[in-house]
Amino acid sequence: MTAILLVTGTVAIVVFEWNHAFAGMTATEKWVQGFFNATCPRTAGFSSVGMTTFSVQTLLLMVVLMMIGGGTQSTAGGVKVKCVCCSHVETCVLFL
Repeated sequence: MTAILLVTGTVAIVVFEWNHAFAGMTATEKWVQGFFNATCPRTAGFSSVGMTTFSVQTLLLMVVLMMIGGGTQSTAGGVKVKCVCCSHVETCVLFL
């Protein structure tokens, strides 16, 4: 689940910010910034790009990542990855 959150968050942030907050960067820098900004809302809360330059979609994604938080044994806040994963599995079982 953590890998899914990291990959999905990174791709989404890069897509949303390619010509917006990451406009003056090379392609490699854009992917590194996307990964960093997909990881930090779940753990430390750092940001390498000014939060006011992000689009609304990216900010909403970051809020969702902050709500999920880190793993079960971590000190990160949020409802934890395991709870989100279990809720997703239960929802799929109920509706599929």
